[in-house]
Amino acid sequence: MWNSIRNEKGALFPLSIVLLFLVTGACLTYAFTFQVEIKIYNSLELSNVRATIDILQILISEN
Repeated sequence: MWNSIRNEKGALFPLSIVLLFLVTGACLTYAFTFQVEIKIYNSLELSNVRATIDILQILISEN
């Protein structure tokens, strides 16, 4: 029984292909969500920088 599972004609080869696709899909999903999170942080940083510049311009114009 173990010989039929361990060779390419058995269940181990299709199982390893399915596992390969599952792990690859999980890695791609993690990378995509990380990239989206970085874009959100960058947009928040830019909006905070813009707000700081606006506040400084208001303070400078009052003096």
